[in-house]
Amino acid sequence: MSKVYDEFMKQYDIDHCVCPKCGCKYYSTTLEDYIVDMNNKETYKDKNRIECVKCDFKGIAHDLISEEQFKNKNGKSL
Repeated sequence: MSKVYDEFMKQYDIDHCVCPKCGCKYYSTTLEDYIVDMNNKETYKDKNRIECVKCDFKGIAHDLISEEQFKNKNGKSL
């Protein structure tokens, strides 16, 4: 893999790591590979299904938010 791809995926994982409802980092997920078009990477969405183990939130991995977003949205740290 390329360094640019690795950096993009690392940031994507940071931006999509906690449940938007409760802030939990633990969830069940499907494990499909979704291709990143590096010429149009802002359109990438990880569409793996997720279900939060704490609050039962269901969605796709792209629906997860960053810890910082959760903190700003809810006024509390995780």
